[in-house]
Formats: sequence, structure tokens, C-alpha cells
Amino acid sequence: MAADRVGQLLGNYRLTHLLGRGGFAEVYLGEHRRLGTYAAIKVLHTHLTGFEEENFLAEARTIAHLEHAHIIRILDFDVRNGIPFLVMGYAPNGSVRTRYPRGTRLPLTTVLEYVRQIATALQYAHDHKVIHRDIKPENMLLGRDDEIFLSDFGIALIAQSSRIQHIQTVVGTATYMAPEQLQGKPRLASDQYALAIVIYEWLTGERPFQGTFLELYSQHLTAPPPSLCAILPALPAHLDHVIQTAMAKDPAQRFENINAFAAALEQAVYAPAASLISKRTTQLEVAVSQADTPVVPSTHNAPITPIPQAKSPVAPASFPRASNQPVPNVITPPRAVPIGTRLLSVSASPSRLASGPQSAPAFSSSSAQSGVLHPAPSRQPGISRRAALAGIAAFVAGGTGWWLSTHQSQISTPGAQTRLSPTKSAGTRKQNDHNIPIANALGQDTFWRNDQSFWGMASDGRQWEGDANQQPAFSIANATGRIADDEGTFSALLGTVSKDTEVITSASINTFANGANYGLVLRWSNDNNWYKAVLDGKHLSIIRRINGQTDTLKTMSLTMQARRPYKLRFRTIGALLLAKAWPANEAEPSHWQVTASDTALLSGRAGLRVAIQPSTVITVTSFLVTTAAIGNDSA
Repeated sequence: MAADRVGQLLGNYRLTHLLGRGGFAEVYLGEHRRLGTYAAIKVLHTHLTGFEEENFLAEARTIAHLEHAHIIRILDFDVRNGIPFLVMGYAPNGSVRTRYPRGTRLPLTTVLEYVRQIATALQYAHDHKVIHRDIKPENMLLGRDDEIFLSDFGIALIAQSSRIQHIQTVVGTATYMAPEQLQGKPRLASDQYALAIVIYEWLTGERPFQGTFLELYSQHLTAPPPSLCAILPALPAHLDHVIQTAMAKDPAQRFENINAFAAALEQAVYAPAASLISKRTTQLEVAVSQADTPVVPSTHNAPITPIPQAKSPVAPASFPRASNQPVPNVITPPRAVPIGTRLLSVSASPSRLASGPQSAPAFSSSSAQSGVLHPAPSRQPGISRRAALAGIAAFVAGGTGWWLSTHQSQISTPGAQTRLSPTKSAGTRKQNDHNIPIANALGQDTFWRNDQSFWGMASDGRQWEGDANQQPAFSIANATGRIADDEGTFSALLGTVSKDTEVITSASINTFANGANYGLVLRWSNDNNWYKAVLDGKHLSIIRRINGQTDTLKTMSLTMQARRPYKLRFRTIGALLLAKAWPANEAEPSHWQVTASDTALLSGRAGLRVAIQPSTVITVTSFLVTTAAIGNDSA
């Protein structure tokens, strides 16, 4: 059959050679006879007559109107001598199955990136009431830049024919088919089930159900899929729960839609690492805030002994690890130093460990064994326990030879006083409130500088943009960023354009009256396009503004006290939007409080966005933007 079709003319395309063949169709590369352009021609293995042909053409028109960045376009369709064919966009890099043969385990980062693209395509199709019915790696094609294109929506339109619906081998591959689809009752949630099996296969190299058609039928209807964590213990437990939910036998027990499934998947990957690093850094912040008695340094330069780390199946890769201990597949959180508590700043230069007249605080060997810090005996006056714990915090977070240093301060030889350089209007800030350089920060400001109009240059040397250096509402007063004495909505931007980003701030507002609010923006491109996590005194919400139209994606009740400092954290990863807020003097919540998903904006700037009245005063004490990304981990 293949040899007979090569050279044939279907519509405006001449079939040049066979690209592939399956139980449902043959796919040829076709060249347009006038334009010389190429397309993929899918010739279906069926013969339509009368009403079936009319059905095909009607459904083909519906599929042809699916225009999405990750769906292969239908360029033309027709029926010749009862044989239906589709003319589709050509993806030159083949299918995901060709790229990754059966048994291949994909890196977790690759899986998440593929799911983001596939989920947006499926959600778009589902919003147009189209079920794919045949989700599998063979129907995921790779474009010139290795972007994913979902193919073979032809299965959905052909399945509308009552004659075809009885041919199970045509409707889809049984390995990936949902129980209700095997029973001839497919629905939108059937695609979610199939995608979950694909993800399971990508992570483990195995499909959860295997065997003959009858064995697969029985397993899909009655058997639970084997646990992911039983195969890969290093994976987050929440990830297993998400996959199990998407593969629930009852479609009503699955996620509400594909976007919700994709968002839950990303949160399951990122949230455990974020919670772990938050818990560790919060403990260090508490220890530092409670420590005020002096710790005397040794008379000799000595490296700081790290606190022994508890073993964990999923731990930040940057934590210290014994040289003979294998490094698991772990998630690297986007930050490693606690934000909000200004300790002594830390420098990553190993050369400073034993250089100059400075001395590192020494701790007894019993400290390292017990995990409790005990100062080494010495009669020399020295730095405070607060500064020593700051150094330990840096060591635990970074896992390298960190050394205590100060920005706008100096530590001299033993016996010298630790002091800040003179700073105008710093009287309301604590003595040790100054900059903490954060590795790989996209933007950072501690606002530790002289009183001035506008916000000027941030503490990281970058210039504030947007309204921060144009509108008189912005100023620096008492070593804080101040937004007041004006009316309207203002934006302050810091850092470069990025895609997957996290931003955290510590701020307070004197009143939420008359619609006053403050929040963080990500993927800001202009005043008419951005995502925002906003606090209005009664709610924490994630909103979006697209082409000047604003709507709320998700909100939760959150009663706030005016004049009380709160921390607000906002993150975008792919289609996932995450936010949480809490009083600055309390522990950070372990879970994201508001989660939403949206694909309208792909990248942009980070910053603050506020709405104020003439009586409103907003003070900001810290602002940090980092890249939100997982490390080079493999599943």
C-alpha cells in the first residue's frame, strides 16, 4: 500500500516518501505542487461513505480551527474515493518516542517542560470540547527547536463515526487508555489519565500496566498503578500522589482539568524543597535572633565546622554532604540564605578564609559532634554570638567555605570593635541590618542607604526602574523604601527579564482604607500585562492583567493588621503561579497558600506594584528576585 501511494497527488500535495505507518494511518511527506513547501499527509485506514463522510468533513472543520502554539495545524482535509486524509504541519525532529525509546528515563526538568506545553495544548482543545483520545509519546512531535506539538487529533474526529468507535485498536493505544474510554465512554478526563501514564513512563522507564489487550483492560479497570516512590524513592511523595490522583479509576476523582493537573505536578516537585529550605533557614533565623551574648574568637585563624546535616531523601543539593556520600537526584531551591533578617553579609570567596588580619570564630570539636555550638575557650574579646551564627547559617546554606565579612562594616584584629560605617538616618534600623549578597540574585535591595528622593540605585548596584525613580511618591527614609504622599497606582521594577522567577519582600502599610494595597508583580512587560500577588488587608490574591483587562485567578481570605510588617513571596514556574504571605516575625508557612495556573504571559520583569491614597504610607525593608528553577536532576 505504501509503495502504491508514493508519487500520488492528494489535494495539492504530491506524496514523496513514507514517514511512518501504524494501525490507524500512514503518514507521508508531501510537497505542495505549486509552492514547493512540505507538509505531513496522514492517510487514514478506513473507507467512509454517505453520512460517515459528511461526519468526517464536519468534524475536520472543527479540528482545523484549533490554533495553538503546541498543536499541529490541520492545513487541509478531504475524502478521495472514500479514503479520508489530513494535511498537517510537518515536525522535522520526529516524535518524542523516537527521541526517547521505550525504557528511557527522562530528567525531571525535561518532563516538567514537556508537560507544561502539552497541558496548555490539551486545555485549549478541551475548552473547545475536543477530546484527543490517543495521548501517547508517538503523538507528541518535536519541532525545529525541540518544542512539543500535540498531533493526531484526527483520532477524535474519526471516532465520531459509530462504525469506527467499535474498532478498539483504532480509537487509541490500550496501554494509555482510561477505563471509561475502554468501555466506549471517553470524556475530557480520559486525556488526563493518559497523560499521567505517559509521565509515569517518562519518570520510571516503565508503563504501569502491561500485557495483552484483555490483561490491560482488566488492569485499567481494577488495578492501582505501582507506586512511583517504590521505584524511585528519591522522588517527592507528593508527586506520586498527584499521578495516582490523575489515574483514578473514577473520572470524577481526577483533577478538575488538565491545567489543575499540571499545576499540582509542578507544586509537588517544587514545594517539598522550598519547605525544607524554609524550615532550615527559619531555624537559623530564630537562633540568631535569640543570641546576644558574645562569643570570643580563637587567637588562630580556624575554619568553621559545619553543623552535621540530617539525612533526607530530598534535600537541597547545596547543603554540606560527606565526600563519600552519593548525591541523590534532588531539587535545588532558588535561594539558600534566609531573607528578611539582616545578619552580617557573607562572601563566597574561599580566599578570605585565612587572609588579612581577620579571624574566624573557632568552635570546639565537641560542637561538631553534638550539633550544638560551644565557643572555644579564649580570653580575647570578640564578635557576638549573632555574628557567629550568621557565619554558620551561610555555611549550612552554601555548603562551601564561607567567611564572615560585612558590607559597610569592618572586623579587625582580635580586640577590635565590630561597627557599621556611618549611615545617615539609620537610627531606626538595628546595627547589624545591612546587605546580604545572594548568589545568582536577579535583583536585590535592602534599602540601607541615605535618605533621598526616589529609590535610586538598589543595594546590588542595579537601578530601580518604572515609577521608582520618576514619581515623587518614592523615597528612602530611615533606611527603608517609602511609598507615600501621593494617589494612584505605581510600579517599581528591579532586575532583568526572566521566565521562571521568585520574588520576596518584607513590607508594611499603615492603612488598607479606600482600596489601598500592595503586592509583587512577575512577568511584567508593561502597565497592561503582568501577574500580581496582592494583599488588600482581607485577602491574598493572584491577579493578572492582559492587554489592559484585569481579572482574579485565585484568592483566599487573609486578615492583616495595618502597620504590621508582612512577608510576601510570589513565584512563577511555567504555567504555575504560587503565592503566600505571613507576619514577618513568624515562621514561613510550609505550603503555598494560593495556587493558580495561566499561560498568557511567558516572561517579563519583577517588581512591586501598589495602589495608594494621600494618607497611605507603605514601607519596604527588603526585596529579592531570584531564578526559580530545579537543578540538573534526573528522574
